[in-house]
Order: sequence, then structure tokens, then C-alpha cells
Amino acid sequence: MFHDSLQNERDLGINCWERECPLTEGLAFTIPGPDKTRALFWEAKLDHPGQSVDQRVKFAGWMNEFAKRGGELAIKNAGPADIDEYSKTHDLVIVAAGKSEVNRMFARDAKKSPYDQPKRVLALTYVKKMEPRTPFTAVSFNLIPGVGEYFSTGLRAVVVRLRESGGGDEEPGGCRRSSVAPVESATAVVAGTKSSSSTRRPERGQTHLNEGPTSLVCLGNPPR
Repeated sequence: MFHDSLQNERDLGINCWERECPLTEGLAFTIPGPDKTRALFWEAKLDHPGQSVDQRVKFAGWMNEFAKRGGELAIKNAGPADIDEYSKTHDLVIVAAGKSEVNRMFARDAKKSPYDQPKRVLALTYVKKMEPRTPFTAVSFNLIPGVGEYFSTGLRAVVVRLRESGGGDEEPGGCRRSSVAPVESATAVVAGTKSSSSTRRPERGQTHLNEGPTSLVCLGNPPR
């Protein structure tokens, strides 16, 4: 997240990790060329640094803060009947349906989105003992023709969006669904960093996020 969003958190007093989270000082963009050359490269420092906190940690902390400030927090499995009931008792109901039964309540609008399947394979990898980027830390964008995009926060996390050129079933737009697990593919891509990479699940106690397929956020004053 960058300055404007971070300032919103400061204004609300929910910037709980600002002192311990490493800073992202800039941005960088690379298109690799042949023989380990760069066909295109630029980098620049930001006017204000950004920070990246694992969303699972952040949302869990915010839910605790919400309860401390007098909010009513309930965690349970939710179905269509629950959404109908909440819509009668709350001013606003926000639904993150995932692949649950609730998802069938919200059909895709083909006029607004022609895609009915993911176009990319996305993987997030946490890298241990990753050396900080020099001469300053940055979110690095790497566009690899025929393969996909590789993003690195420069400290702890790497995001890989793969566009496979062979194997698996064809996806919309000429992409192919990889027959290799996304995490394995991502690990192979970042192997050149000479750092040990591994996927990591939050330890028990770090997060209180609902592990079920549906999340609900209800705003307003429900009847007592």
C-alpha cells in the first residue's frame, strides 16, 4: 500500500504495524532481453514510502480493533438465508462469496465481464532471508514475454502471474492452464534469487479470519 492509503489508516488510528513493517522506497520496471540483458529498465523513488503487511494479519487485527471500539463481531458459516436476513436488519451488507453456495446468488454479468474463467495462474511466495534490493527497496515489476509477470516487494513476498505456453487446457485469450502447480512454478521462477523459498500458512493465533468459503460484513444497527 502507498501513501494515500497508509495516511487513511493513520487518520483512523489503525496503522498498527507501521513501526515494524519495512519500507518500500520506490518502483522499478524491467523487460528482460537476450543473454541476461535488459531490453527496458527504469527505477524511481517514491515521494513517500509504501508498506506491505500480510492481509491475513491486517484484517485479523482490524477485526479485533473493531470489537474493541464497540463493534459486534460474529464469525460463522453463512448461506443465502443469512444474507436475506442481514439485508433486512442492516444498512449495508457486503458479501465475499468465493466458490460457496452463496456465489450462485450473484450471476456474472456477461455485458460487464466476458470472462468466465481465470486468465492467469497466480501464486504468492514468501521468501526467507531475501536480500534487500539496492540501491533502494522497491516494488519490482518484471514482464517476461511469453511467460507472465513477476512482482517482488524486495523484502519478503514475490507474486508470480504465469502465462503458460504449453501443457494443460487452453484458457480464454490464448493462455493455457498449467499442468504444474502454481506454487511450484513460482518457486522455479524465483529460484534465481539464491534464497530459500517456501509457501507459508498463518500460524494458529495469528489470524481469526473465517476459514469458510463466505465472508460477510454488515454495517448498521441491528435490532437488539
